[in-house]
Amino acid sequence: MGSVSGQSFGTTASAGSSQFQTGSNVASTETGEVAIPVVEEQINVGKREVESGGVRVNTRVEETPVQEQVNLRDEQVSVQRRAVDRPASETDFQQQGTLEVRERDEQAVVAKEARVVEEVVVSKDIEQRTETIQDTVRRTDVDIEETGGRTRSVGLDGTNDTLGGTGRLTT
Repeated sequence: MGSVSGQSFGTTASAGSSQFQTGSNVASTETGEVAIPVVEEQINVGKREVESGGVRVNTRVEETPVQEQVNLRDEQVSVQRRAVDRPASETDFQQQGTLEVRERDEQAVVAKEARVVEEVVVSKDIEQRTETIQDTVRRTDVDIEETGGRTRSVGLDGTNDTLGGTGRLTT
């Protein structure tokens, strides 16, 4: 990311004959050591579910008045007396007993039948997609340059290696 040499870190701390620049992001100890943080970012890509829409289906029952016409028949028994003047026969004397005549009426009968005539189907289509995430991550590179012509690089295991040019500490 950047070079440490030539940058000012704030206050100066003395350790023997060397001068260390310290600031808010560089820790100084009472023994004169300076700790420079080496930072490396990592990216973590995950996923989350978010609601992106949907449908709401409302159902209701509507009543519609209907009219139908039907012809109905009603019977009525009528009894009349009329005057007759004729001689009686043997058959007229055999007419005895009870005569019953019934009336019949027709009534409208309504029968309803509920039938399913259509369905509304609600479903979801699920698609998979791959998305490429592009971002940048940061890390601290430390360049160490000694005055007097020698350059040292500090390894991760704490060993000092003398290099012929400008050393670079990387993690």
